[in-house]
Amino acid sequence: MFREARTFTRWQPRPVPQAIVEAGFEFACLGPTPMSGFDADKVDAAFAPDGRYRTNSLLKIGYGDRDSRRPRPPRLRFAEAARWE
Repeated sequence: MFREARTFTRWQPRPVPQAIVEAGFEFACLGPTPMSGFDADKVDAAFAPDGRYRTNSLLKIGYGDRDSRRPRPPRLRFAEAARWE
């Protein structure tokens, strides 16, 4: 029971640090992509076999193909996006 509780609390704060790391890679013109659906036990066995660390997310980092990106949509003017009363 206590091991499950520790695992749950360890997973909760993950999104904010991961978002900061992703923003840093975006700033460096790299394309970070979070991965899901992986086998965390196999990743742990390959990269942390001593058990000191556990995997809670994977981030794929690389250069994107600029030709396959969709163009950025036009931005709304303030008057179109917000209403001031």
